[in-house]
Amino acid sequence: TATLETVLPDPARNNHQVPILVRYPLDVPAGPRAVVIFNHGGTTHDQGHTLNVERSESYAQAGYPVIHIARKNVVSPSNSDLAACVAAGIPQPGGISCSEWLGTVVYGSQNVAFMVGLLPQYQVGMLPGFIGEPDLEKIIVSGWSGGTASVLYIAGVAQQYQLYVQPAPVVPGVVAFVADSPRGPDHAGFSSGMNEEAFRGINSRPFLFFSGV
Repeated sequence: TATLETVLPDPARNNHQVPILVRYPLDVPAGPRAVVIFNHGGTTHDQGHTLNVERSESYAQAGYPVIHIARKNVVSPSNSDLAACVAAGIPQPGGISCSEWLGTVVYGSQNVAFMVGLLPQYQVGMLPGFIGEPDLEKIIVSGWSGGTASVLYIAGVAQQYQLYVQPAPVVPGVVAFVADSPRGPDHAGFSSGMNEEAFRGINSRPFLFFSGV
């Protein structure tokens, strides 16, 4: 396998920086390959695209290109971002900041949609030694611990923080999900916005859970 590391600004979110590490297979046949979007554990972390590599490495070794995304604090929140923090009661006493909550909760699943939206721009040669192409109709969203929040939202889990209701993200081409130690109703010292009923919203696409709970 090989890797390529870069940072991509998202113009739709005031050039929010999205660091990624692409881990991809070498010596695979030409043609379309399913793509894995991987979300690291914990909350925001500037180097999150280098965390929890065991799973992303295993995907690449199995023949799939993997886009490993870091979730970063939101440096320049928009008015709607700030309104979301107010509605959600962030910051809470002893809790995380608005900037971190936005980066972890609100922007997490948006990062996945952002990356999938860039896949049609891929050109052969962008990943040295990789002669395949992303299959835009076979995208798997995967995550580790806190990173499974984005996986769950895209799969259909509902969440609400006080008066803030997380919009259901729609990401074209996603066909399956994998969650390692998936987040529950309470996680990392703050409310996840989920309750037990929320998980009934997961739709019919295959979802593989690994959990030590």
